[in-house]
Amino acid sequence: WEYCSVDPALRPDLFLVEVHGGQGTRRWANLTALTSFISAHNVSRGLRIKLVQLGQSTFCEQVKLYARSKVALMHHGAAVAANSAFMQPGSVMVEVEGSFCRGRFKSWSMCEAKLSNTLNEPFARTLGLRYVGAKVAIPVSTTNEPCPKQPLYFFKQECLIDLNYTGMEEVLRTVDLIKVPDPEPPPSPPPALMAVQSEVAATPASTAPPQGEVLWQQPPQAAAVDGSDKSPDRPRMSIAFAATFSLTDVSTGQSWTAIQLLLL
Repeated sequence: WEYCSVDPALRPDLFLVEVHGGQGTRRWANLTALTSFISAHNVSRGLRIKLVQLGQSTFCEQVKLYARSKVALMHHGAAVAANSAFMQPGSVMVEVEGSFCRGRFKSWSMCEAKLSNTLNEPFARTLGLRYVGAKVAIPVSTTNEPCPKQPLYFFKQECLIDLNYTGMEEVLRTVDLIKVPDPEPPPSPPPALMAVQSEVAATPASTAPPQGEVLWQQPPQAAAVDGSDKSPDRPRMSIAFAATFSLTDVSTGQSWTAIQLLLL
């Protein structure tokens, strides 16, 4: 993170889907269907779905992408074991592998989708990631030769990765349950309280006067034109003093405090 200048306060906002492009192995059979399925699910709320072909990104671009990923969905491969190390603890790593096959393998059509530990489960736990093992892949061949069992199909270019979408529904529902929720914004105070807060904020704080200080004194105004003091418009001047006294009964040791206000 430090080498690639990743902000430690970065908030994950991506649902990352790793894509194997070109003539590579483990390519998604229908990427459009997978993307539409994720975007229609509640798990993608608040997240941006990002399809990433890592071979087209620099090292630091990959680090930053995984640091921003709240959820990363990947078929088993090197990216799971390497790039997941750049995810933030608490993010969710989903590793896709072939569907669960009971007994001796005959064909992928006889296998079933299942949530189960996949090959990189211990690695995810070590990193502090939340983890879902998704045995939902259905390898389909682009030739007349059927795809072999796991892990042999990993290395066959002609074997594309289709998905059991009934199993994918359970995968995404599990991800939605375990992913860290977004922090809720603090609730706004009621309008009446906001008005009171605004009024209080606009009112300067009063300071208690020291003992004996003049609290208020109206400035004198000019006398009446005739020189008399009987003008009804002439205000009277008032001065107020505040004094504090402490009284102690010497026989009992009990003390009282009295405040005296003098108006002149």
